[in-house]
Amino acid sequence: MARKDLAHRTAPGIRESGELLGLSLPERTVLESLSSANSPAAVRLLEDVIQARAFAAIVCVCVVNPALVIFAEVVKSPSTLFTEVAG
Repeated sequence: MARKDLAHRTAPGIRESGELLGLSLPERTVLESLSSANSPAAVRLLEDVIQARAFAAIVCVCVVNPALVIFAEVVKSPSTLFTEVAG
């Protein structure tokens, strides 16, 4: 797994990635600020964050309760599925 994916799972890692892209994300509202930003860099970073967190959620389900995992052809990306479930 790439370091980028690991960094995108924590608020400090997301803030650090944002700073490298010229984004200022307040410590207490990292995800809120990122989701409300309009720049292309913010949109791309948010997509990366959702992808990384979706992957982590799927891995967690596989470890905690493998019976929940259904093996089928995946038509949607993990981030799309995560977004749909999270609302």
